[in-house]
Amino acid sequence: MKKNIFTIFCITAFLSLSAFALSAGTSVSTIPAQKESAYQKLCRELDNTIDKYKLLAEKSLAHRAKAIEIAKRLKEKIKKKLPLSGRI
Repeated sequence: MKKNIFTIFCITAFLSLSAFALSAGTSVSTIPAQKESAYQKLCRELDNTIDKYKLLAEKSLAHRAKAIEIAKRLKEKIKKKLPLSGRI
């Protein structure tokens, strides 16, 4: 979980700094050619991190939906005073 929080922090910091640089009039075209490749590498790594985070968020939502479904089934069994079998 700490790694995910750190990743979110890095993404937020990068986006904040990018917004600040754009508001200051700095653009990608002002980055020298030798540093542009480092910038492109950073962007590629950031895109990969964002893709991984999106996948994690999608999995989390899928697990949440399944947990809600299971909770509803258990609630119905409890309401009807049926024994809980241990199987879901």
